[in-house]
Amino acid sequence: MKIAIFTCEDAEKWKGWTERLWSGLLKAGENTFTTFRCHNGEFPDPTTCRDTYDAIVIGGSHYSAYDDLPWIRQLEQLLPGYINSGVRVVGCCFGHQILAKALGGTVGRNPSGRFVLGVENVIVDVTAARQCGLVLPRSPLPPTPAVGAASARGDPPAAASGAADSSGPIAPIGVVAAGVAPADVVIDVKGCKPAVGDGSGGLVPERFCLRMLQSHGDQVLTLPPGASLLATSGTAAHEMWALDNRCLAFQFHPELTPDLVYDKIWTALSASGRLSPEEAAVAEQQLKGGPETVDSDIFLE
Repeated sequence: MKIAIFTCEDAEKWKGWTERLWSGLLKAGENTFTTFRCHNGEFPDPTTCRDTYDAIVIGGSHYSAYDDLPWIRQLEQLLPGYINSGVRVVGCCFGHQILAKALGGTVGRNPSGRFVLGVENVIVDVTAARQCGLVLPRSPLPPTPAVGAASARGDPPAAASGAADSSGPIAPIGVVAAGVAPADVVIDVKGCKPAVGDGSGGLVPERFCLRMLQSHGDQVLTLPPGASLLATSGTAAHEMWALDNRCLAFQFHPELTPDLVYDKIWTALSASGRLSPEEAAVAEQQLKGGPETVDSDIFLE
């Protein structure tokens, strides 16, 4: 595959990281990569893009999708043309948000007003994901709420105890086995553990829990028309979505590692006061847990 990587971060400490991280993750097979520095006004021509590239990956940024900067507005204007050309477009964090905005959704600050940092349980609608070509293995996972895990409701951040928030956008009825599952056996979203059924006598949607790194002050507030919601979490109602198998977007960061988030993001947010001392302590505990505490490899398969 020929992949165009859109870098949207111009901070010196992240110089070269977007292309390095994404090309490293997508290096399998005969993939080749071309970098476009969107923050410098570099973009492929939408009219010929499909002849040159199979996919576009839009990375993260410290900027907001609604910032009134010429390159952000140009990117927003160009994205529908790329998608309509037949190129598959993938957006991560800022990329997720600018895609939503470009296609008719809305983006704004986290409802709590707090920055979300850490490891979060992302609850995937397996059926919706499968319809969009994403097939995930089944594996119960322990709860790990990110700092700001209650921010979808505006409540205080979760305590350091690690107890997952169960009253966010997804009700805790959770996961049933694939196919025709008995109504008295489900997986509880609170911890992805076996639990008693919902009592309705019917099936609940099959869900899958992924522990993913989060770092965002903004999020997608409403999806674009026609988009399919694929995942949600306690910190964001629209964690992942897709549009007609042409566009896949997610708020979380599969390309980052806990150590990298700690070194480059946690230290800066803690020093600036963007995180409260309590939030900083919870996030530090999560990020110091090592790579085995996140499921990026499962998602990337």
